[in-house]
Amino acid sequence: MNYSEYVIYFILIIIVVLMVILPRKRQEKQIQKMQQELKVGDRITTYSGIIGEVISVNQEEVIVKTEPDGLKFTIEKWAIMEIKE
Repeated sequence: MNYSEYVIYFILIIIVVLMVILPRKRQEKQIQKMQQELKVGDRITTYSGIIGEVISVNQEEVIVKTEPDGLKFTIEKWAIMEIKE
């Protein structure tokens, strides 16, 4: 292998990092920020597909109430996928 082949491999590695790893990191930061900004009254969707309203927010956990039966349960913040507007 000569010098130019090493340069090509290096450039390919940089492209993979820029196209795959960095967008994933950016998305993880957005999700983490959203989870930190949860407040009472927010309507959320969990990764398992449960939709409910936040009743209480603790450091690591959230108490959620579902509609129409009013079932209340506790989930961890990492399980929250999105806040519905």
